[in-house]
Amino acid sequence: MHSEKNAEQHYQNINWKEILTAIIKDNLPVPPCENCDYCDRCSHSENMLSTAKPTRREVCILKKERYVDLETAHQDLQNAFQTAMASAENKLYLIKGQTALGKTSTYLNYMKDSVRPVVIAVPTHELKRQIFYDANLHGIEAICATPDIATYGISEEVTEEMQDFYDIGAGACALRFLAETLQHMGKDNPDYEKISRFLKDCKSTARFQGHIITTHAKLLHLPKEVFQTHDVILDEDIFRTIFRTESVSMHTLKKMTGSRYLPDSVKSRLNGICLKRGYHQMDEFEVELDAKQLRKICHFGVNLYGLLRAKYIHADRERVTFLIEEPLPDCKMVMLSATVCRELYQKVYPNRAIDFHECPKAEYRGQVVQYTDSSYSRYDFQNDYDKIRLLKELCRDATVITFKVIEKEFITHYHFGNVEGINVLKGKDLSVVGLPNLDEVVYGLYAMCAGASLAKVHMYPQRITYQNKSFFLNTYKDETLRMVQTWLLSSQLEQAVGRARLLREDCRVFVYAGFPVEQAKYIDRLCVQKTE
Repeated sequence: MHSEKNAEQHYQNINWKEILTAIIKDNLPVPPCENCDYCDRCSHSENMLSTAKPTRREVCILKKERYVDLETAHQDLQNAFQTAMASAENKLYLIKGQTALGKTSTYLNYMKDSVRPVVIAVPTHELKRQIFYDANLHGIEAICATPDIATYGISEEVTEEMQDFYDIGAGACALRFLAETLQHMGKDNPDYEKISRFLKDCKSTARFQGHIITTHAKLLHLPKEVFQTHDVILDEDIFRTIFRTESVSMHTLKKMTGSRYLPDSVKSRLNGICLKRGYHQMDEFEVELDAKQLRKICHFGVNLYGLLRAKYIHADRERVTFLIEEPLPDCKMVMLSATVCRELYQKVYPNRAIDFHECPKAEYRGQVVQYTDSSYSRYDFQNDYDKIRLLKELCRDATVITFKVIEKEFITHYHFGNVEGINVLKGKDLSVVGLPNLDEVVYGLYAMCAGASLAKVHMYPQRITYQNKSFFLNTYKDETLRMVQTWLLSSQLEQAVGRARLLREDCRVFVYAGFPVEQAKYIDRLCVQKTE
């Protein structure tokens, strides 16, 4: 014990700055950290020099990941899933596993022999159709998919008017509107048969006793009876469907306060919001408007119900941003996701039983090369067309995923936010361009939902540690805000990289972003020629 204390004292008294100065001055070779007697006590990078004085854009790996073989990781996923499905407890089961580990095949195989039917909820209609197709290939019988009105060929005039109800947050009235439209429509109208078929499919799906494939958004509005007869499996993280932000200009909001079609109680609530500045937690407020009133205010294009019921808002002179929360059904749910954040769910659902399991990681068959020489934020691209031109040259042989506002520059239709779960890029070389930071207000509202108490908060550049990596990021001192930001950045980047299915495919993904992704080779200088 005495020798250990002496060693610790010696470690603290070493003049590391003097040693590093001598190494740099005399251009001496830098020994690796493994040769140091204090290696096991130090959060270090590759060697003494990079540990003590990393460059601003250098990513330092603090602890090397231990990988298992793919079969071991896949079997662990199977075991965790089977355990969750066999449980009778009303818990939210979060199972985190790498993209392409076999999550879809796991639940499809389960559906073939399950006694109790299941509801599978996926992020998009496109993925819903893909899962329905795959389920049929697996020989799964007694299965249906919730209808998508866009596939019925109903005229734009009707669908746009129906969409108006969703835009103001009165989605519950949309089907009622469609049914009333049908009642006043002649049978010779081209829309009559199409609307009839859509409404019939909606009703039969809600009562279907077999397996149901739906979207995250539709799941939250299924009848309660469905959750009593079916198990629920969430394919990918549903968080950003449950919690989403919208905004309205202060100018539009003030115009609405003068609408003669709104009750005085609503006008009073809106007037109160107009006077607020900064972040606020609002009192509960319920309102019901009749169909006539709803139609009169549709032209404002504001999610009025969402705003009036929002618990958390942020207001400035120009705009009000608000957080819309959809209730998560009170039943057992099993989520399979590559990017789910346990801490976030525990904070937003403190009274809900949550069971978290993270599968061990397998090493990618493909390769990730990441350039961290810049943050590659939207701001970086605004006034630097030379950078875009250089990246267009570097990305010319790969499919690009980037910001929606510049996707045309790269001749692509893939952007952050619309690639989750898609399979069409499997095995293809990709370039992921950009750091998908969101508006700071979005981070603030999510943080309030997770229990943070916000006044004025600001980002500032700092070196942080996240998932055993040290790197530079413009972020917050507040731990909850930082957790929200890093999770959102990580999940969007990892979802983009995951489209190539690197775990099973021998392809390459080049990432241009200042936030490190998993299993990448990090390069802090942009090269004109891509590194093999």
